Amino acid sequence: MTHHIMFDARFCSGKPHGIARVTHKLLEHLLPKSPHCRFTVLISNDHLKNKLPAQPSLRFIKANAKPYSIAEQWELPRIIRREKPDIFHSASFTMPLFSPAPVIVTIFDLIPVLFPKFFPLRYRIYYRIMVRRFCKRAEKIFTSSDNSRTDLMNLYGVPAEKDKSYTLCRIRQQRTITYQEAKRYAVYHVYGQHHAP
Repeated sequence: MTHHIMFDARFCSGKPHGIARVTHKLLEHLLPKSPHCRFTVLISNDHLKNKLPAQPSLRFIKANAKPYSIAEQWELPRIIRREKPDIFHSASFTMPLFSPAPVIVTIFDLIPVLFPKFFPLRYRIYYRIMVRRFCKRAEKIFTSSDNSRTDLMNLYGVPAEKDKSYTLCRIRQQRTITYQEAKRYAVYHVYGQHHAP
């Protein structure tokens, strides 16, 4: 069975920063190892399109709304309803709150919550209101480290992971998954296979 994955890669716009590199490399890793998946990748310009090799299972859609904007809360659900993916995967700290499809969101850390005095007010508000809501609504949460996973559990009440392979299989259960685990397991569990190599 083919799974349709919509991957939000609007962050890969050509500006050099960590989230863009992680997004690019994660897609680079997933695409050749996901023959059972069809990928629709959301982009803001042609930068990423020119970086990834063309293949039948990959297509790109340009989204007008900027990441972290109010406009994306209207545009992204419209695109999801039109394209009907099985999973919407956001590679950064944002997602459509009212998504017609299950959402995987990436929360790399909660640094603005842990060290608020070093961040402008808008960051603190965004993390305390929006990121908290994303954690409640996402079907799955990817994070960058065990420390960040612990912060998500302690500060936002994200449930602890009891069995890694089991919880990765359960797209309807909210759990945190580090990117190290995601690299090995996401293709096989989150995206539709049942056994890791």
